[in-house]
Amino acid sequence: MQIPGSIPDPAALTRAALEHDPSVIYFLDRHLRINWCNAAWDRFARENRGPHLTRQQTIGFPILNAFPDTLVQFYASMYESVLATGVPVSHEFECSSDTLFRRIHLFVLSNPTELGLILINSPIVEHPHGLERPAHPPPGGLDPVPMCCHCRRTRLSPDPPEWVWVPGFVREPPPRVSHMICNPCHTLNYPEFLPRRTRLP
Repeated sequence: MQIPGSIPDPAALTRAALEHDPSVIYFLDRHLRINWCNAAWDRFARENRGPHLTRQQTIGFPILNAFPDTLVQFYASMYESVLATGVPVSHEFECSSDTLFRRIHLFVLSNPTELGLILINSPIVEHPHGLERPAHPPPGGLDPVPMCCHCRRTRLSPDPPEWVWVPGFVREPPPRVSHMICNPCHTLNYPEFLPRRTRLP
């Protein structure tokens, strides 16, 4: 139903109409808590080894708690802007798994019927990863493993930053993970928002 770049009509976006839409769609109340998710939410959770994140478990969850600290202000500002003005906004971001590269188009729309927001996540690119992943995970330890919250790469070294794919860490995260943003995702997804840091050429 959704075409990235087009603006849907919020009046047509009822729960019944969206239940079987292939895009992952959910509603937030005015306090930014999840109050409804469609069937695609559950499918995405199951396919990405998150059966504990199906809609029964997420109703009432404050959505800003799902983001690392570095992104809370970005998404809070986006949501509050739509709540205050009713003007839709969109954003593209990466949400990859251990086997698939995914780029997602997010629409955030006012939900006048339920006095909150409608969020529509439509895939615009989805394909298997290349062969750039290492065969073995980096050595573990007591410190949290730094992992990009978008592309799921793991940082091997901080200076200079080296980020690599570790499929096993995406399938089964280590006991302690520190969610960060790697330089490529920083540059691609939030070039004007996050403080300027060392970028890749």
